[in-house]
Amino acid sequence: QNDTPLMCFNAAKSWQLGWYSDRHFEYIHSGEGTSLMVTLVGVAEYDSASGDDKVLIQFDASADTGDAADVFYLAFNRATGINAGTQENADKVAIVTQQLTTPTGATKSFFKAALGAGDSYEIGTGTGGNAQHTFTVVSIDTDTVPARATVTILSGARPPASPPDAPAVPPPPAAPVLPVVLSGDDTCQAASMGLYTFEGYTASGAPYFSFGDRWLFYDPDCNGSGSSRWKISFGRQGTWDLDTTATGNLDGIGCSVYHFCGYKSSSEQSYPPGGSWRFYCGSTDGFRSLDVTVG
Repeated sequence: QNDTPLMCFNAAKSWQLGWYSDRHFEYIHSGEGTSLMVTLVGVAEYDSASGDDKVLIQFDASADTGDAADVFYLAFNRATGINAGTQENADKVAIVTQQLTTPTGATKSFFKAALGAGDSYEIGTGTGGNAQHTFTVVSIDTDTVPARATVTILSGARPPASPPDAPAVPPPPAAPVLPVVLSGDDTCQAASMGLYTFEGYTASGAPYFSFGDRWLFYDPDCNGSGSSRWKISFGRQGTWDLDTTATGNLDGIGCSVYHFCGYKSSSEQSYPPGGSWRFYCGSTDGFRSLDVTVG
């Protein structure tokens, strides 16, 4: 005998046979504006149900729609235990219809919908274009035992639509970055002193500037080990340019400087600092620490 797949009758057949009768819920609306919430557990976890948990919902809408077959049945198709082999719509709320009949009556049932969390199913259309009745699955929680699907039933109007997402608020415009004036009294640094014009921002968000053939910029990682500094540099040798999209070593020469350019170690990237900078003063004098005023 083939005992697989493991799956159970649909809600209409289970109700017809009287199964789980102590956890049946028959919805009877009292007119427009009727609303309630029901918590469903799957048939496989029937023994774990507690409190107001239900296994099956029945709603006879035939008087509203004029169709005798419009008796609706809802069940949570929890895919576990004796229902682990369910072939379709696992862990969703399944809706079927079947005309009222006796426990031994031979009546067909018809699948209508399978609802996940946030889904709704409407029955008929009332005045003003409103659905006469609406089932909505508010949530499905499969992390508990028993797993539960929370369903609301509303008669007389559609549930209010979720408000549209608020439009994204654009970031405020960046404050204008003023030019940088570097000044120093030593002959070694004289060629690098002057009015540096703001050019834009690098990948790290730091501003960068230019003066003649020199760049003034913040390098967050000039050697691949996290060494950060402000630099005055000609940029990449042969192109005299910066890679402003790079996350480090923007001028391609690591942590070095050459040809009477300088640097100052710093973790502050918003604006170049003053104070003592290191300048390369040629092969004779090598590196020297020289004061720079930023204005």
